[in-house]
Amino acid sequence: MVMRTLALLSIAAAFSVADGQKSPSATSTTAAQRNDLLPDEQIQQVLNRLTFGPRSDDAAKVRAMGVDKWIEAQLHPERIPDARVDSIMSKYAVYSMNTSDVIRDYGVVQQLQRQAKKEAGADTSMDKRDARRKVLAQDPKVAGTRSSP
Repeated sequence: MVMRTLALLSIAAAFSVADGQKSPSATSTTAAQRNDLLPDEQIQQVLNRLTFGPRSDDAAKVRAMGVDKWIEAQLHPERIPDARVDSIMSKYAVYSMNTSDVIRDYGVVQQLQRQAKKEAGADTSMDKRDARRKVLAQDPKVAGTRSSP
């Protein structure tokens, strides 16, 4: 029994040593494969593997930044400046509000919409859109939080 246990332990030790020896060569193989590619091939490989397919100007951006810096930027998208999106988002007040304020105002708007639906159901001469406008006009606070697109 003791001999069998020793045999199993020695086999397990041999496998763990073999696995430890394979790891550095696997890493060096990956680095060697990367160095075997030409710079444009590296860029194309990175764009093919890390995007949904390269756009026409993506290769030029990666070439200008360098592959490693481009990958780092993709891992931290909040650091990528996007003035066009920022200007669009500034038009909507909801993006600058605290989460608790958004939730509170959303609840108020939902209550007003339910009230408008109730009023629209009771008065057949007014369509639902007019009823909502009437309710929103009665509460200036809610009308002020809504932003027009």
